[in-house]
Amino acid sequence: MSQADNASDLFEELIETHAESLIQVAYSYVKNKQMAEDIVQDVFIKAFEKKEQFRGDSSYKTYH
Repeated sequence: MSQADNASDLFEELIETHAESLIQVAYSYVKNKQMAEDIVQDVFIKAFEKKEQFRGDSSYKTYH
């Protein structure tokens, strides 16, 4: 397995692990399910674009 495949698998696991809780948090602010899902999608896109900046000193949950 290549390093890129491994990174993709890890990112997929990150999404599967945290998507629902992030949608719930976003929904608590916007009170619209579709908008909450869009916000979370944007968050994951931004995280994917900046994944090289994550040093691993903390969990993804606290990374910003």
